[in-house]
Amino acid sequence: MKLIFLLSILFIMNPLRLQAVENIYIYSYYKDPPYLLANRNGLLNDFTNSLNRLAAGKFHFLFVPANKLRIDLILKNQEEAIIPFVNPFWVGDSNMSKFHWSKPLLHDQNILISNKSKKIEVEKLSLLKKASLAGIYGHRYKVLGEFISKENLIRKDYSQFLQCLKLVSNKKMDMTVIPESIYKQLIQQVELRDELYQARDPLFVFDRRILMTKSLTNHYKDVMGLIHQLSNDQMWKKTILKYRLKMP
Repeated sequence: MKLIFLLSILFIMNPLRLQAVENIYIYSYYKDPPYLLANRNGLLNDFTNSLNRLAAGKFHFLFVPANKLRIDLILKNQEEAIIPFVNPFWVGDSNMSKFHWSKPLLHDQNILISNKSKKIEVEKLSLLKKASLAGIYGHRYKVLGEFISKENLIRKDYSQFLQCLKLVSNKKMDMTVIPESIYKQLIQQVELRDELYQARDPLFVFDRRILMTKSLTNHYKDVMGLIHQLSNDQMWKKTILKYRLKMP
């Protein structure tokens, strides 16, 4: 009886301790390193673990891999979700009004990769005639739209960046575009990597932010507060260095 009485007192004094911790889901369609590695390791997993560490039990963040179609549906329906390391332009929210956005967490750039036997520079794209571009399904390529419509470039899409790099290194495609953060990781997996040439200038410089749907507005301040703590978190900084990424 004494034990029951004491437990009752504890519940009255601090009922929040007995409430279930709310799950918040983190979705991503990234399949390439450093974002996703074997056994679901990688930056996405590290990001999730970092938020759980900083949340200290207030929330429980769960990482769920998803395909691009699933992500598009989540955004269309404003389902409760966090989508990490994306740019507002990619989801049609350039003025950042459809969704909640964090400040930039990573600095990145899309780079143009061609074969050394036929080097291609960004400023020379308008001079090309039906050069083949290995793209990624569902990706929007800022800057290249004009060249594709004028048939300076003929785009053919593939499912993985590594496949695109191999096609260029084997001279089966003239060029591909890839985020530098991913290129640094994948280049070691390309057998003919010495045949690849990186254009002098980037195609598009951008920041990666954390998207939070409006369905999570009630948790906006708390969750964004945790995300913004990462900028000064020493363990997170070590993670960024491990993957050779750039913070703003």
